[in-house]
Amino acid sequence: MMFGRMLTSDYSLLMLPSLVFLSLFVALGYDGFYGQDAYAYLNFSDAINEKGIDTIWRESFFWPKLYSSLGGIVSFLTIPTTFALCFISAISLGLSAVFTRKTLLNYNVPHQFATWIVILGIILAPYLLRSGLSAMSDSLMVCLVSLFFLLDSRYRLSESLNGFLALSSVAVLIFNTRYVGILICAPLLLFYVVKAFKKKQYIQLILGCLILSVPILQYLQSTSNGLSSHYFLDSWSIKNWFLSSFEGGERPFNFELINILHSLKSIVHPGYSLIVAPLVLVAVIKRIKPDLMVITSALIYILFIAGIPFQNDRFLIVIPILMIIALRDAITAGFEILAKLKHPAIVLTSLIGIGFSVLAMRTPLSMNKSERQLTTYVKNNSYSGVLSFEVDVALESRLRDVTVYSLWDLDTLQSYKGLHLILDDESVRDAWEGTIVDKNLSHLKLNYHLHLIDEIGSFKHYRLE
Repeated sequence: MMFGRMLTSDYSLLMLPSLVFLSLFVALGYDGFYGQDAYAYLNFSDAINEKGIDTIWRESFFWPKLYSSLGGIVSFLTIPTTFALCFISAISLGLSAVFTRKTLLNYNVPHQFATWIVILGIILAPYLLRSGLSAMSDSLMVCLVSLFFLLDSRYRLSESLNGFLALSSVAVLIFNTRYVGILICAPLLLFYVVKAFKKKQYIQLILGCLILSVPILQYLQSTSNGLSSHYFLDSWSIKNWFLSSFEGGERPFNFELINILHSLKSIVHPGYSLIVAPLVLVAVIKRIKPDLMVITSALIYILFIAGIPFQNDRFLIVIPILMIIALRDAITAGFEILAKLKHPAIVLTSLIGIGFSVLAMRTPLSMNKSERQLTTYVKNNSYSGVLSFEVDVALESRLRDVTVYSLWDLDTLQSYKGLHLILDDESVRDAWEGTIVDKNLSHLKLNYHLHLIDEIGSFKHYRLE
């Protein structure tokens, strides 16, 4: 009873992801950074501290700048930038749950049902939880989308000028967090613009359009970001819906499912949410109509993601929240069907959610541990120069006083004799065969003797002689 009452507060929902992150940090040393994107955000945030936000915003950056800027701003409070970015992600996931519950309450979903739905469907959604524990912009975008639909639920009642301006402003924030997120907002905003025009609400129309012109202006001057030259955008095609293998990017990619099925999988796959599939089933059984506007937003987004020549679970983690809101009328019906089995079902779903979340975190935890180990290894050996790949960005970001050369853009005319090569040979051979990385590695093997010094996990340490 007491535990249940604690979970009903907004503060508890807000802090749950942060507590999970702090637990992982204390127990395992996990700091939320792995791969490449996280370090790009970190470097941009650090640059804000060094050059100032006005200067850095005018400089080129491949990704949208809002998430990194918030990290830089929070770090002004003497909080380390690494912690600031992870804190933003964790808080964003908590806020997503808070905003979604408020949205459901605005649509008259009972408080208890709304609370358990957001805990089971958002906090314990494996891929969503993973985003809240990672230093990337995904969780912030989900948070802003949740806020957008909370404001939408209020605007539908009032249709006020302030409401429409708030919706338009949040849409701009979403665009500046992840460009593709604007597609989620577009159907609703277009509908309200047409409606305002028909009602001759010209002030609302003009002010709203002025705000929404910001993303258009950003696109037109997109030489300072990666929007106009993004490979995924340039290669977008309906044909990609029916493909599972892609070439032409950094390297060939082969996936199990064709793109359209992979994108639609986000509706029913337990990695995205354990709640959405049962809600769909209840809606079908009870013949409950979904919110067509929200479904349209979800469908447009899914179809766009299916058109890019790549697959990534991160791109689709926002879908469960859209589906929960769209199928809100099925929530009460679902709990009524369970009747006396409601509490056992909640406990079982919670345990399954925790189990899947642990599985979803295995790769981030493993990559993060490996990167931290390699960082410590290079630092302890006081190497001045290192060649690497896959962890090159991590080493460069974590060791600012070490020169790191990436096999991706190696200058083959330069001498690297005496430097150290840290590489996962098998990974490069399996995933990057025939690419520039493979060719640069072959160049090193042809022109230098690679003397094996040590092995650190799956990585091998060579000295170039």
